[in-house]
Amino acid sequence: MKNWLRGFYSILLLLIPAMAMAAPDSSPGTGESFLTLLIVYVIAIALAMVEIFLVPGVGMFGVAAVCSLAFCGYQAFSIYGLATGGLVALVLFILAIIIVVVAVKVMMRTEAGKSIVLQASVTATATDGHEKYDPDIWTGREMKAITDLRPAGNARFEDKTHQVYTEATFLHSGDMVRVFKVKDNKLYVELIEENEDK
Repeated sequence: MKNWLRGFYSILLLLIPAMAMAAPDSSPGTGESFLTLLIVYVIAIALAMVEIFLVPGVGMFGVAAVCSLAFCGYQAFSIYGLATGGLVALVLFILAIIIVVVAVKVMMRTEAGKSIVLQASVTATATDGHEKYDPDIWTGREMKAITDLRPAGNARFEDKTHQVYTEATFLHSGDMVRVFKVKDNKLYVELIEENEDK
């Protein structure tokens, strides 16, 4: 992770002076506009990382990242004009893709990255797709999550592993969950609050 951060900072340190030198000096507020572009760009990258590593499948952070990048493109056109602004926007977009791809590759080699991804050995025993879930039977059943639910994962019920889903919430491995709905032969679960058991 430290190597990735060093690479990220190096790219930013190369990008910032190049963009600052290309910005026209005569435009009023160019300094503030450039700073806004830079801050929003870093926020866009951070949002993309959150979408990929912390809450994949939710989409909210991914959409925010794309909107932030679109704003950066607009800001680039405002600062640099049509021709240079288009080039800067293209460079920012390509650089964002490179940063995200490198981050994913580096992260997947670390222990933290491996713990984020559902392990194939756990999912191999899932019965999703092979069993028909009757809503009358399954609604209300309680089970234990054996993987993090981000929002999909696995839970165990009576020595059988089932693929389950949450509605855009993140639950941890070991949480007790209850099936509250069966839709399209998928089990949707929610967290059982501790005070419910008392």
